[in-house]
Amino acid sequence: MSRIIDWHNHWISPRVVEGLSRRTKTPRITTNEQGEKVLIGSTAPGALPPHVLSLGITLIDERLRHLDEVGIERQVISWPTTLGTDAALTAEEAVPLWKAYNEDLAEVVAAHPDRLTGLAILPTSDIAWAAQELERAHEELGLIGATLPVGSFHTLEAAEHFRPILEVAQRHRSHIYLHTGAASAGIPGQLNVPPTDSGFARFGVNAGWSFASSIVTLTLTDFLEPYPDVTFQFAMLGGAITFHAEFIELRARTADLPISPKNAFRRVYIDTGVFGRGQRALELAVETWGADRILFGSDYPIVPIDPTLEAVNRARISAKDREKILSTNGLELLASKPANQLAVA
Repeated sequence: MSRIIDWHNHWISPRVVEGLSRRTKTPRITTNEQGEKVLIGSTAPGALPPHVLSLGITLIDERLRHLDEVGIERQVISWPTTLGTDAALTAEEAVPLWKAYNEDLAEVVAAHPDRLTGLAILPTSDIAWAAQELERAHEELGLIGATLPVGSFHTLEAAEHFRPILEVAQRHRSHIYLHTGAASAGIPGQLNVPPTDSGFARFGVNAGWSFASSIVTLTLTDFLEPYPDVTFQFAMLGGAITFHAEFIELRARTADLPISPKNAFRRVYIDTGVFGRGQRALELAVETWGADRILFGSDYPIVPIDPTLEAVNRARISAKDREKILSTNGLELLASKPANQLAVA
């Protein structure tokens, strides 16, 4: 059986639950009529509806029990930027919350080094502090990198603000995870188009171009040249990029550009995420991207693990490619990171 590594899953820590429960304005955690804790991330147009906090998103024992049940060996845990909390918080509000989260995450990773790996959450409203916190995440907390909302890199104008973070990331060979969501309003150059109708469909459409735009920023410019040792992961199969890859490649040839976009795209990883539940989408990603740059990700516990795992197993791809996605790529990527607690041998 494959040693399956899940690169797309989320956790909300005890001190963050406590901190958000004390707030009277969004983002905050409240209790509904059924007695369930509910996170209201943002009330901005197009924001996700309030999210009921399942046991898996707060309790580590419940998480580990479920991982055993479905056959996942390890999870690389991140904060759910989809909920819009970082963009809704001021720097003064975000810094103590994210500091507490990173410390809580370090504790559970240290307690379960053979099952869990962690990515720090960094505020996009205070880049200087975020760079310092990434340094601490590596040197003191035993984390392997950080999570940022994908809106941070929609354009070069936006990306330039994150160089202080990436300079630290280069020194530590960080893994940077770009997940669904907008950065702070103080970051210019974001391409945010809030849906005003058909939200069930427009969320996926907006996420598709959001990831594609950021992949273009990071792979079809020279922005990443100073950071050769930083690895980047994009959620949701990179959004619409696999669909547009052929068109972009043809346009590059027509323009006689000295670069192959499809080769350049391989500078980053993509994960299956919730988009990976579409079998044909995964098959297209393997064909256009290459299985050796795709990581398995479930989006647990926002959605169940089984549908995405089943889609990978049903996909019309080779057994070797399936093994790469579920296991080999993740094991090799983890082994390249310097955090002492990794037990991947």
